[in-house]
Amino acid sequence: MVGEKDSEVFVADPDGSHAVNLTRNPAFDGWPAWSPDGKRIAFASNRADMAVWQIYVMDADGSHVTRVAETDGRATVPRWSADGAQIYFTICKKVDGGADCHIHRAAPPH
Repeated sequence: MVGEKDSEVFVADPDGSHAVNLTRNPAFDGWPAWSPDGKRIAFASNRADMAVWQIYVMDADGSHVTRVAETDGRATVPRWSADGAQIYFTICKKVDGGADCHIHRAAPPH
């Protein structure tokens, strides 16, 4: 990830060379998480609505971006289940000057 507003998800060789921007979107794209089989990446983004963050999944090469969770809060920090059948993530909403956060799950696209 680079920056806070126009952040992107990159992949690179272990030494940092050959970095490739997978998301190329003017919104925030971040908190990437590799699927257990290494074929997909879940990430959070506000690309559909700058005020609301959702969870997306893309193929490891950045193709086939699909929204897997539509929330009315700030969905962040996706994590895959060990078998890759579910993606768990946090949703936070502003409540009385603080935040009310819960863990949710979504099924990734097949």
